[in-house]
Amino acid sequence: MEFDVDTPAYEVLFFVNSDCPIARRYSPEMSRIAKSYGSHSKFRLVYCDSNKSQAELKSHHKEFGFTMRFDTDPKHSLAKKMKIEVVPTALVLENGKRVVYRGRIDDAYGSDFKWRKPKQFDLRNVLDSIRLGKSVKFKETRPVGCTLSN
Repeated sequence: MEFDVDTPAYEVLFFVNSDCPIARRYSPEMSRIAKSYGSHSKFRLVYCDSNKSQAELKSHHKEFGFTMRFDTDPKHSLAKKMKIEVVPTALVLENGKRVVYRGRIDDAYGSDFKWRKPKQFDLRNVLDSIRLGKSVKFKETRPVGCTLSN
């Protein structure tokens, strides 16, 4: 994806695990977000599965209809570097370096692990600010999901 010289390059990383039911439940929303904001940001899945082959992850990627690129992080080295402890977690990077957002996609899952209609759209709000050319300061929310094990 090419970016205008005057437009900062933003990338959204979705840290997921193919077996996590909450990450699986968020798959359609991750795809919708990538489609809605794809002209202003790059999107990538980061599979944190330590026990899945590349073929199994490709199958999962296809089964859930993802079109964004994916990478693997089986030893969680990138997750640790980016302070990711739970999947799914969204991470927004400016110019591949500066973290401007780390946290939940929205508030559909509460700490009680029940799914409800979201009221706060944290990631979309950050991406709307980027799309509107507003300054984005670092923001962090607490994601709910599956804990990454070492």
